[in-house]
Amino acid sequence: MPLLISITACILSALLLALAFPLSLPPELMQPLTASGLSLPGWQAANGFAQLPGLAFLALLPLLWVIRRSPSPAAAAGYGYLTGALWLVLHLDWIGSFGVAPVIMLTLFFSLPTALFAWLGQRIFHEQSAGLVCWGLPLAWTALEYLRSFGFWALPWNLLGYSQTHNLPLLQVADLGGVYAVSFLIVLANCLLFLLISGHGGRQRSWAHSLIGLGLICLALGYGERRLDSIDGKPREERVRVALVQGGVDTKERWSGSELQRMLAVYEPASEELAQQWSGERIEERRQLFEDSADESGFVADFQGPLDEPQLLLVWPESCIPKRVEPHNPEDLPLGIWNFVETNQNTTLLMGALSNPHDPDDWENTAVLIRPDHVIQWVYSKVRLVAYGEVVPFRGLVRFLDYPWGSRDLTGGRDTGSFELRGLRISPMVCFDNIFSFLFMREARRGSDMFLLITNNSWYDLKNGIRQHADIDVLRAVEHRRPLARVSTTGWSHFIEPSGRISQQSSTDELATLSQWEGPSSGLSYYTRLGDLFAQLCVLATLVIGIRLVIAHRSEGWL
Repeated sequence: MPLLISITACILSALLLALAFPLSLPPELMQPLTASGLSLPGWQAANGFAQLPGLAFLALLPLLWVIRRSPSPAAAAGYGYLTGALWLVLHLDWIGSFGVAPVIMLTLFFSLPTALFAWLGQRIFHEQSAGLVCWGLPLAWTALEYLRSFGFWALPWNLLGYSQTHNLPLLQVADLGGVYAVSFLIVLANCLLFLLISGHGGRQRSWAHSLIGLGLICLALGYGERRLDSIDGKPREERVRVALVQGGVDTKERWSGSELQRMLAVYEPASEELAQQWSGERIEERRQLFEDSADESGFVADFQGPLDEPQLLLVWPESCIPKRVEPHNPEDLPLGIWNFVETNQNTTLLMGALSNPHDPDDWENTAVLIRPDHVIQWVYSKVRLVAYGEVVPFRGLVRFLDYPWGSRDLTGGRDTGSFELRGLRISPMVCFDNIFSFLFMREARRGSDMFLLITNNSWYDLKNGIRQHADIDVLRAVEHRRPLARVSTTGWSHFIEPSGRISQQSSTDELATLSQWEGPSSGLSYYTRLGDLFAQLCVLATLVIGIRLVIAHRSEGWL
C-alpha cells in the first residue's frame, strides 16, 4: 500500500507539472473544459491545448512528500525518475509527429535531472533542517536546469519559468537572473508551502523560513510591478515598420516546381499588398509635407522631403519557399519577389531559406535579406541544428532519413549575426534558437535593438508544442529588454514588448499579417551584462550542500 500511495503521488505531481504548461488533452476532455467558462489567472482551454500555470506553485508538493518518506536516496531517485518520465511524456507528446521513438528517447534521458533532484532531496530531508529544505531544494532544481542547458544533448525546453508567461510581474526578475530566477521562485513557493503543511525541521523554524521565502517572493512581485510601469511608459521611436507575413500553409511536401508556386501564391500577394500600402502612406506623407512647406502663394522652394525616411521590413518565416537561395546568384530568385521589393519605396524583405553563403556544397538554414538594390545579403545561419530534423547524428551508420529538400544534411552556422536598417540593429534567429538564451545575450551585448525569430512550426500536429515554443519568446524579450517578433509558417506569430507583454498575435493555420513600428533600444539589462551568474551561484551552492551531505553521511554507507 505505501508503494501504491507513493506512485499515485508521483502521478499527481507529473499531471500538475504537465498542466502548468500548454498540454494537449483528448477531445472528450477539451470540449467540456472549453465550454465550462472557467476563469482563473492564466487559464486557457482552447486552440488545441489547456493550461493552468498557477499549478506550477504546488505541483512539486506530492513529489516532495514522496521524497521525504523515501527510505533511501536510491528509492527517492526512482520516484523522481518516474515523475519526470510521466511529466515529459505528456509535455513532449507533440514530438510524436516524428514518431513514438523520439518521445521515448527524450523522456528517458531528460527524466534524469528530476531523479537527481529527488536523490539529493532525500538527503536534504534526512538532515531535518527547515532551512535546507526551503533554500537547498530551489537551489538544486535551478542548478540542474542550468546544467542541462549545455552540451550536444541540451534541450532546455521545459524549464519551470516558461510556464509563467502570463504572470508578467513575476517574470520581470528574468532581467536579473534569466528564466532560472523565475524557476527558483516557483520551487521556493512549493517548498515553503510544504514546510507550512508538514512542519519539517520544527514548526517554529518552518514558519520562520517560510515567512522569509514569502517575503522574497513578494519583493520579486513588487520589483516586477515597478519595472512594468517604467518599461510600458517609455515612448517608442518610429524608425522601422516591421511587417510579418504568416502564410498559414504547411511545408511537409517534397520540394517541386508546383510546391514552389503554391507557396509563392500565398506569400507574394500578401507582401505586395503590404508594400503598396506602405508606398501609399509614404507618398501621402510626402504630399502633406510638401503642402506644409508652401508659402502663402503656394510656392515651394527646393523641397527635398525628410532626409531619413522610415523603412519597411517584410519578414517571411523559416522554410517559406521550397527553393535554395544562393546569395551569389540573385537572378535565380523568383521574379515576383524582386518586383515588390524593387518597385516599392524603402522596402526590404527578410526571409528564411536554405542557402550556401560559405561553401557551394554546404547548405545552411539561413536568414537572408532581399534588398531593393538587387542584392541578396546573407545575415545569419542557424547555429544549433535539430537532430533528425536538419541533421542525422552518426550519418555514416544511420541512413534512413530523407528531408523535403532531399537526403543531404544541413551545415550549422558559426556565429550569430545582425543587420542594420535606419540605425536599427536587428538580430534574426531561426526556430529552436529561442531556447538558447546565450545566443540572444551575445547579440544584445553587440548592440542589437530587437530580435526577429523566423520559424516553421507546421511539422507539429499538436498545438501545445507550438504554444510551448512561442511562450519561450517572452522570456528572451524580458531577459534582455529587447522587443521580439516571431513569424511562423502556420502560427502563432506575434510581437512581444521588452516587458514581456504580447502586443499583437495571430491565430494559427491561416494567412495573417502583423505590423508594428520599432525603434532603437537603450541600455543593457543586468542579466545581459552579468550572464548566468545567478544560475552559476546556484550550481556552486548546490555543490557545497552536496559535498557537505556526502562528508556528513559517509559513515552511513549510502554511497
